[in-house]
Amino acid sequence: MGTQGEFFETQTAHPISVEDHTVEFTQSSPMLSESEPVISENTPVPEAKPARKQVKDLSIPKLYYSISEVSRLTGLEAYVLRYWETEFEGLSPQKNRAGNRIYSNRDIKLILRIRELLREQRYTIEGAKVILRNERFTEGKTPEEVASVKDPDQISLPTDKPPAPAASITQEEIRAMKQALLDLRAVLRK
Repeated sequence: MGTQGEFFETQTAHPISVEDHTVEFTQSSPMLSESEPVISENTPVPEAKPARKQVKDLSIPKLYYSISEVSRLTGLEAYVLRYWETEFEGLSPQKNRAGNRIYSNRDIKLILRIRELLREQRYTIEGAKVILRNERFTEGKTPEEVASVKDPDQISLPTDKPPAPAASITQEEIRAMKQALLDLRAVLRK
């Protein structure tokens, strides 16, 4: 049995490989400080140990990401993401109890698509909005349905049906409705 001092004064060697030499650092002081390295030129370099098998990553995939995580993932600054929220109606991340934005995977895909349109394909914001609106309109439709309607703002009306008759309200009916609304407003103000 030894004393506590003997425990700290034992020498331990930590080999470190440097090209053709083996460098050993010996530790002998109670404070475990490094002494001068001992280099031996004739000592063979030990072979590297095989890599230790790692445990499979069984972590649960994230459902939501913070704005800083999304910023790192997409390569965009946080202020750009906040600005795009005001410009693109489809991009509206939820907020947690603390009021911080939390982005879903759908939001991240949309951000990457917007970045592609604006930064890589050099569209304006208005042009990107039109393209995203068209993509959203054609989502889930067959190619025949997409080919039949080029622009969602210009939907052609079927020619088989006659146009619906215009509503026919006389001037007296309009005046009576106006008077009834004015009477109702007067009652509500009381």
